[in-house]
Amino acid sequence: MTAPQLDPKRKYTPEEYFDILAHSEERCEYHDGEIRMMAGGTDSHSKIKTDTARILGNSTLDGPCEPYDSDMAVAIPRWNSYVLPDLSFVCEEAEFGDDAHRRLLNPALLIEVISETSGDYDRGEKFQKYRSLDSFREYMLIDSRRYAVECWYKEDEKLWRMDSAFTRDGSVYLHTLKVDLPLAEVYRRVVFEN
Repeated sequence: MTAPQLDPKRKYTPEEYFDILAHSEERCEYHDGEIRMMAGGTDSHSKIKTDTARILGNSTLDGPCEPYDSDMAVAIPRWNSYVLPDLSFVCEEAEFGDDAHRRLLNPALLIEVISETSGDYDRGEKFQKYRSLDSFREYMLIDSRRYAVECWYKEDEKLWRMDSAFTRDGSVYLHTLKVDLPLAEVYRRVVFEN
């Protein structure tokens, strides 16, 4: 596998995007014909993502919600976009926009581990696009550079509430999974210098 050579002036189809994604070592997202390369993850990003996946995956073993990792594209039909969140949870029967089950349509909880380069996008444009999904009701942002976790929960069509924690001994509550998540577990293998 190699990094794709993309023409920035060209509009790509979703089928071309998924073909590129299947044959590329690089992660990329699709936005209405444009394919955007994603920055590579750091050591901290990877540790936070895998520990969060383990904790939340174990907490949902006997429940109705099922986790997916960043290999699963989330389809955002209203924006003609396909994105790759770090973690997705579906809390009803999973629906897909293709026979190969590569395009998830109904996530309830989406989780992003943010960095300096992705933070503004994940809080802004990406969150706006996610909110167009009827099934989407909770969003967690985990900072990979410091102790900082934000959880946005949809109370009704126009009202989102936020829970946050900014210390290693803090925690946030995930309404979708009915789980209290300690930051000490999220950041178990990460140490930040003061």
